[in-house]
Amino acid sequence: MKCSTTIGAAVLVLLMALPVFADTHVPGGNVSGVWTLAGAPYILDGNVVIHQDSTLLIDPGVEVLMAPFRRFRCEGQLLAIGTETDSIWFTATDTLQGSEGVDFLNTDSSPRDSSKMEYSNILYGVGSSAPDLYMHGGGLYIEYSSRLLISHCTMAQCRTRNVSGPNGIAGQPSWQGGPGTQGGDALVGHGGAIFCGESSPIISFCLLAYNHTGDALGGRGGDGGAGSNYELSAYGGGGGAGGNGEAGHGGALYLTNSAAVIEGNIIIGNFTGSGMGGQGGHGGNAYTVYYLMEPPFPYAVGGPGGFGGAGYAGKGGAIWAANSSAALLTNNLIAQNRTGTGQGGTGGQGGTASGAGLLVISHGLGGMGGNGFGGDGYAMYISNGSPAITNSTIAQHTQLSAGLGGPGGLNGNGTITAPAGTGSNGTNLIFGSASISNCITWGNVDPNLSGSSIVNYSCIQGGFPGIGNISSDPLFVNPALDNYCLSQIASGQTQQSPAVDAGNPGSPMIIGSTRTDGVQDSGVVDMGYHYPLAMPQSQITLTLTPHNPPIQIPAGGGSFQFDVNINYSQPLIVDFWTIITLPDSTPLPILLRQNVALPPGGSVVRPNLTQFVPGSALPGTYIYSACLRDHATWESLAADSFSFVKLAGEDSPSHDLGWALLGWEDGFSEPETSSQFILLNASPNPFNPTTTIRYELPYMSHVQLAVYDIRGRLVADLVNGVRSAGVQELTFDATNLPSGMYFYRLQANGQSEVKKMMLVK
Repeated sequence: MKCSTTIGAAVLVLLMALPVFADTHVPGGNVSGVWTLAGAPYILDGNVVIHQDSTLLIDPGVEVLMAPFRRFRCEGQLLAIGTETDSIWFTATDTLQGSEGVDFLNTDSSPRDSSKMEYSNILYGVGSSAPDLYMHGGGLYIEYSSRLLISHCTMAQCRTRNVSGPNGIAGQPSWQGGPGTQGGDALVGHGGAIFCGESSPIISFCLLAYNHTGDALGGRGGDGGAGSNYELSAYGGGGGAGGNGEAGHGGALYLTNSAAVIEGNIIIGNFTGSGMGGQGGHGGNAYTVYYLMEPPFPYAVGGPGGFGGAGYAGKGGAIWAANSSAALLTNNLIAQNRTGTGQGGTGGQGGTASGAGLLVISHGLGGMGGNGFGGDGYAMYISNGSPAITNSTIAQHTQLSAGLGGPGGLNGNGTITAPAGTGSNGTNLIFGSASISNCITWGNVDPNLSGSSIVNYSCIQGGFPGIGNISSDPLFVNPALDNYCLSQIASGQTQQSPAVDAGNPGSPMIIGSTRTDGVQDSGVVDMGYHYPLAMPQSQITLTLTPHNPPIQIPAGGGSFQFDVNINYSQPLIVDFWTIITLPDSTPLPILLRQNVALPPGGSVVRPNLTQFVPGSALPGTYIYSACLRDHATWESLAADSFSFVKLAGEDSPSHDLGWALLGWEDGFSEPETSSQFILLNASPNPFNPTTTIRYELPYMSHVQLAVYDIRGRLVADLVNGVRSAGVQELTFDATNLPSGMYFYRLQANGQSEVKKMMLVK
């Protein structure tokens, strides 16, 4: 794999149209023998098991299709050994539902030899929906199976499932209303790609990309029962507390009691889920009547609202390691991972107190909001142990994991609000203790390492005590395009990275290169990740052509136009990215189009795309980049970029469309992936004066939906809050607006989409 303009630029283009000789349906039960290319694809209609005393050999090029809720379990020996040019595929018949992945269970007690998966791809694996062992590990579940080699494999778009806790039960009405019960807690599975427990496999030269653990939503507390009486006191029941929501840990990899060897892998773009506490139940209302004149007068007391549940985001954006001091992580690229948001639940509203006659009225107090805890360890979370991390690059973890306290509930008459919960953001790039050497950590939102870590001969942003450590910019070639090679004059760059030849002089040489030309590292080992050595490029080009360069954006914001041209020599299925690198080197993702089949003809041209730049953007030089990835392997295929300048000044902003990109509604098809929202066309369009806007969320998300006029000014803020998974729709009423073009923008899951609609009166 050659490190040129993007991360590991493609060593090959896999055959996108797999040869189909015959559909072989596997009904379920025990399997063994040989699965041949002539029988492919093998379609699993039921759960299959390789028995302890059995072996299954899968030939190169075979595709294994798994229906939703089907499992492939190995208790004996699996030999799924593909080649560089002919991979084996484990994927889902329904990519939205996913399949339940591949399991290795108790293979250490099998009389058979070790299992191997080489040049095998696991896509769209999903953990079990049941609260059992298999809720963990979206792509691979490994337990008591150390005799296992996972090498040169791709695990992408795997996940554990979202979980919602059950709602509490409402209290029964009486003179003293019964209390509502607490909402159930929601616990999510760990290890978006791999769960490894009580096992020490070798996981080497794999790509773990864009996997994640699920979101957790605690159940709502039950409402308190109503209290009613006649000439006596009445008390409303208290609302039940909301359940806690605890998202899964380890966006890509979860290790527990493991001495695994994790070597030569690229672990990129993975994340842990968000945890949301359930809402507290409302307090029960109270009502009584008392017309006599003598005291004591009876009370009508509304029940208190329940407390909001706590929300705990998943920890370890890329890796969670517990009780795994013997684990070895060497020569890995760990980049652009993140942890989720912790959102406390809203406190329940207090019950009202009312009645007739001479009464003592006391409205119920609102419940306190729940606490929210962002996920710690943006790259890695370590618990109970100190594993060794060597020659790794840990970079560009740029998204802060927020902890948000839930709002408090109102009291019974709506005049007093209970205290909100507290929020605690996630902290530390590496949380916990590790032994770190010959590594680079740079460009991370929280660069801090645990003070208990031992660090030597490493480039650490912000500095860290230890032998041979430096704190200078390592000069990555282009991290915005996933290129973490070190700038070197010998390979054509104008600067020399201080991390070159700066590793421990006593460390063995890594087989690989930190250079863009793929030449083997030599001399003293370089700090950071070493790419595999150079191999031939695929035949595909990507060109960005800006209109009217040089581009200068006014201080108040503006826009520019550009064209995209893609040329290729054979059919491909790709993913397309655009990214803006800010003046401070922070990458800002703008667009992702996934699972795009490039049409016959060898070229695609998308002209006159319009990119907005907000007035709030900092002045300085920006880099606008685009890249193509092979959809199946997530290998980068081609890239291009150009620069523009945002001017300084005090003129007023000309628009409020943020970083919107217009024109893709006529370009590549909408993504078809379980982690991406879908914004549908407004209907009717053109319209007068109302139209319906629909969108679909893959899981519960914080959503912002707004409408702008042709100048980019905000005219309607339609949605700004958390919405549940599924199809949502609302009506936009433009009665008071003039005819013309309008834009509507949806922001969710860290992504944004803009579409046009026409008002005609």
